[in-house]
Amino acid sequence: MKISGNNDAAIPLIQQYQREESIRQAAKSSKSVPVETVGLSNEAKEAYAIREMAQSISDVRADKIKELKGFIEAGTYNVSGEKIAGKIMEEALYDIIA
Repeated sequence: MKISGNNDAAIPLIQQYQREESIRQAAKSSKSVPVETVGLSNEAKEAYAIREMAQSISDVRADKIKELKGFIEAGTYNVSGEKIAGKIMEEALYDIIA
């Protein structure tokens, strides 16, 4: 005789729990449980250390920026047109070559 009611939906969940519990018990009782380990090569460790050092270095030279801001605020910052033209040409040639 089958008694049906609201608990019919719970039966598959109970069965799944029981299966998982039996698997857990079997895993506890087995003596040769494989252990997984991960190791990094020396090269990988060195690459990671270099990457960390590179990220800690600021791309901005704060001392140079402070100096230039001081010149600009004082009104004494002058740059020659030749330097500007030279840098423009340098960048253009670099873009063509690269």
